[in-house]
Amino acid sequence: MGHNQYKPAEAMYEPPNGSKIIGPLHAATLEGEIFSLYTGNNLKHQMGTNGRPSVTIRTFEDNRLVTRGIHVLVCTAYHGPRQDGLEVSHLNGD
Repeated sequence: MGHNQYKPAEAMYEPPNGSKIIGPLHAATLEGEIFSLYTGNNLKHQMGTNGRPSVTIRTFEDNRLVTRGIHVLVCTAYHGPRQDGLEVSHLNGD
């Protein structure tokens, strides 16, 4: 494998109880924690351009890095993909 090619990592940790898998190496909890199945740690949140917390994870589809809002990841994990014309928002606290 050349030095510029990415070799996918393997999960080394089990997801936390009650969490849902959101990517090949990540799980989400209802509390909004994003857990790395590779390092065993919660990912650090960064502030997205929309002012909401976000994290960078790998996708299932092509294993590339993407930055997503935590509220979107948690909603997708527990409710499935977002339907056209709808958006995820929980600014009222739920």
